[in-house]
Amino acid sequence: MSKGNLMINLFDQYKENGYVIFPKLISNAKIDSLLDELDKFKKNNLLYFSQSEHNYRRVKNDLDEFNLLNTSFHNFTDILWAYRFGKAGRDILQSSDIKNALSKLSYFKEFTMWQNMLFDKSTGTIDHIDSWYLDTNPPGSLLAVWVALEDIDGKGGSFHVYPKSHKNSSKSWINLDHNQLIEWTKLNQKKFKKKNIFLKKGDVLIWHPLLIHGSSSQKEPGFSRKSITAHYCPNELLMGGNGISESIETTNYKKKLSIKKKNARNFGYPLSCRRSRKKIALASIYGLTRYLSNIGNSPYMLMNRKEYEKF
Repeated sequence: MSKGNLMINLFDQYKENGYVIFPKLISNAKIDSLLDELDKFKKNNLLYFSQSEHNYRRVKNDLDEFNLLNTSFHNFTDILWAYRFGKAGRDILQSSDIKNALSKLSYFKEFTMWQNMLFDKSTGTIDHIDSWYLDTNPPGSLLAVWVALEDIDGKGGSFHVYPKSHKNSSKSWINLDHNQLIEWTKLNQKKFKKKNIFLKKGDVLIWHPLLIHGSSSQKEPGFSRKSITAHYCPNELLMGGNGISESIETTNYKKKLSIKKKNARNFGYPLSCRRSRKKIALASIYGLTRYLSNIGNSPYMLMNRKEYEKF
């Protein structure tokens, strides 16, 4: 099969199933460098923002008996006091390998990394569609990426998808509150067959923003599920979510897009996401202040599976 036919085949698979796996896309050397920096971050007991708890925390308070982090990082590439840690993440998430994979599944060729996460141990994420939280404007062109940092067989928890669920024509989830969204997801996922995704170290999964997906909690004590995820917005579209859709031809849209491009951190840039260096610095200072003052720093487990399964 020629390279051109392979690219078409991958694009067709993505359109048909809502996800594609790229085997061994990321080198062991890059992954080992990131894992080394993760170990240093733990040993130094540094401050981080938790994706699963939505607040600022100290590492030492979240390590289990096996030295695994019970919560997940949010935008770990932007932590000012852990530059090497962030750089190791950017070397993967903003690499030519990821960019080329994204371009094979999209009509667009240039992308901005919107946000990212790192998981040491599976936190258990409720089944959901990304588009309610974040998507492109108009919706449907966001690309989500999951990179396996080790062989993942399910003992430490598993990531799962509902193939073809991105084709669901129902848009009744728009403007629902979060609890209603979860109920909508439970109802609609019954129409599709769940598939657990088991990856090898360096494998990369990319999925559609309307694909129903989630992850289980840790299955056996002591087993990790080291992985990183990120969401990418094409440079030629605004960031949106929850069904926001504007005409790309309007003057107002083009004006907002110009502002977005000025603040974007694209592939090859030293810092990630759509924010400028100044905004990242201010956000870090704000987070440090929140942690030290404990004002507005209480946990908010919006997507934590345990919060919903305990009832």
